[in-house]
Amino acid sequence: METVLAAAVAVLGTLTGSFGTLLLQRRDADRTANAAREERLRQERASACLAFAEVLTELMRASVNVWLRRHDEPREDEAVRTARQEADRCGAPAQSAMFRMQLMTHDQQLGALAHAVFDLVGTVQPAGSREELKRAERAFELAVEAFIAEAHRLVT
Repeated sequence: METVLAAAVAVLGTLTGSFGTLLLQRRDADRTANAAREERLRQERASACLAFAEVLTELMRASVNVWLRRHDEPREDEAVRTARQEADRCGAPAQSAMFRMQLMTHDQQLGALAHAVFDLVGTVQPAGSREELKRAERAFELAVEAFIAEAHRLVT
């Protein structure tokens, strides 16, 4: 009888130890999976913010190019049309990058800064002089810097 009782206690001890090990391993696996998911999400957020800044900078460059061509060559020639088409091609990817960034971040402050950057691109064409153009470009650069600083805060 003592042998049976000792065997039962040994089996119960083994089962309890195995169950405890299972729980600890499951918890560790969940933590590892959560950490990996958070890191992937952080990287996606950073990628989305960087892509947005890149395409907006390209859109701004194209818009400035249109302005310069239009003011250097006042008649609507082929160079102006080509520059305008390039700026138009840059618009859709910029809008798409903003949507992706908003989807990935869900941050209202960052979204507001993104809209501000996007809106500043529209200040190029109405500029009446090179001085106004330079001010528009500088305002854009400052807005992009503020956006990047906020994005950095969000992803680190």
